Amino acid sequence: SIDSQDFGRVVTYIDADNNPNTGYNRDRIGGIGAEYLVEGESVYRYNGSGWSWSLIKSGPVGQESMPIFNKSASTISFSLDRSVVLLAYSIKTSTLIYDREWGLIENLGVSETFNVDLAEQLKGVIGLRAEIARSVVLDRDRNLAFAHTHYWDDPSYIDFVIIDITDPMNPTFHKIDEEFIMDSPSFTWEFTGENTLEYKVYHNGQNDDINEVVRTGTYDLSNLR
Repeated sequence: SIDSQDFGRVVTYIDADNNPNTGYNRDRIGGIGAEYLVEGESVYRYNGSGWSWSLIKSGPVGQESMPIFNKSASTISFSLDRSVVLLAYSIKTSTLIYDREWGLIENLGVSETFNVDLAEQLKGVIGLRAEIARSVVLDRDRNLAFAHTHYWDDPSYIDFVIIDITDPMNPTFHKIDEEFIMDSPSFTWEFTGENTLEYKVYHNGQNDDINEVVRTGTYDLSNLR
């Protein structure tokens, strides 16, 4: 058993793409390939060679100022800012508990696979670029996501963007049309060819009824990649 007074450090490795061939990989962390490391209130990103990590966030990792260790259940829980730690569709973690002199007390092993809500993650990323993401719709077959983003400038405006999520940990953003100065826009789109997207922008009336097409356009998807 572990006395809460004995352990000084809880270290969690995050395999952000559920791929042991990428990231930091050692037997002691269960053979996962870790892209991120969480220690106390700090989050690090792996640099890709040996023991080399870059600090990307210092301070509370989420709702709790420190990871919470449940010694009776041998579990660790914490939350992360998803605009800082980007994940793929599924992840694994490995957690080790050390004393204050870095002596290993317990290796909690590798977690089960966690599925990731990529749409919510993209909303967090978009929040770094705009004030709010009105919606995010995934197209997993094409590795694309569609969103419209709201900027509270004067006047406020809306952008319609496509996000290339071929690599969900490094999404790329492409403005399709921009600066709709209206209160309640919505968008529809359809693929009319292998690389052709046609879209319409609507202005919503009362009770969110779609009642007016204010803009139409096409986009060549070959511009994305």
